[in-house]
Amino acid sequence: MRCVLKKLLLFAIASFASAAFAQVTGYAVTSDASSAATADRLHSIDLQTGAAVMIGPLGPGFEDVEGLAFDQQGALFGIDDATKTLLSISVSTGRATALGSGLGNTRLTLGEANAQDPSLAFNCRNELFILTKNSRSLYRGSVSTGALNLLGNAGAAEGKITDIAFRGEELFGLGDDGLFSINTSTGVTRLIGAFAPGINFAEGGGLSVDSTGKLWAIAEIRRADASLDQSAVYQIDPLTGVATRVSSTLAGIESLAIGAAPCNLGSLGGTSSLVTQVPVNSIGATLLLVLMTLLAGVFAGRRFSA
Repeated sequence: MRCVLKKLLLFAIASFASAAFAQVTGYAVTSDASSAATADRLHSIDLQTGAAVMIGPLGPGFEDVEGLAFDQQGALFGIDDATKTLLSISVSTGRATALGSGLGNTRLTLGEANAQDPSLAFNCRNELFILTKNSRSLYRGSVSTGALNLLGNAGAAEGKITDIAFRGEELFGLGDDGLFSINTSTGVTRLIGAFAPGINFAEGGGLSVDSTGKLWAIAEIRRADASLDQSAVYQIDPLTGVATRVSSTLAGIESLAIGAAPCNLGSLGGTSSLVTQVPVNSIGATLLLVLMTLLAGVFAGRRFSA
């Protein structure tokens, strides 16, 4: 009996540790990094730990990539705000290539005064959506030409949204200070929940969804003197907007893409149990609690078998 309990104990600990430490890899561009050696480069990031690996530079001409997203075939796309250009990006080299007609293919108005901080996301039908933060407008985009078509009315989105991501058929928006749901026909937004004091994405950030439906976000952080600090990685509850910090990573990030939008997920319903938030600093405590509980079962078994 004791031998069986010990085996069950080891199996449970191994299974829990595997789930708790499961690596979720995201891709991001250091578009605001202050060093020429690290700026405008694609990186892969272990979101649980914040550890990052540089993949390579985007190439000359693309110095303000604000959004990243994978399509349903696993191809990575981005959008450059400085040139208003929709891009394809190699996950092997980081090299970016303008789609369709080339530079300026989105036909958004160029110029510093017309910075839009655009973001993009693909739905389960592989349709491309682009939202412009500053003009608060939602568009459908073409990966063949890069051209955009306005959905609903210009300025329909309430709140400044720095990135978007699909979870199933629902489009989420990462606002400066809250999580939004976005109507994909009209561009009208609904606030799901405000972030707690001290959590803010006004400087920029990225939003993406992993294969299990969990929402992840990265916030660019600046110190009081406006210098860059490490970016913060969060998990966000899609029902409440509650954000839990998980790790810290590279400075100067304004984008995040994990993989294709997950499509075979049930409705969120009325429970937030679909989101299991495991901050790095709580994993040890949780494992210890599980270990102590299982050990108590082993000792109880020994007493009754004696």
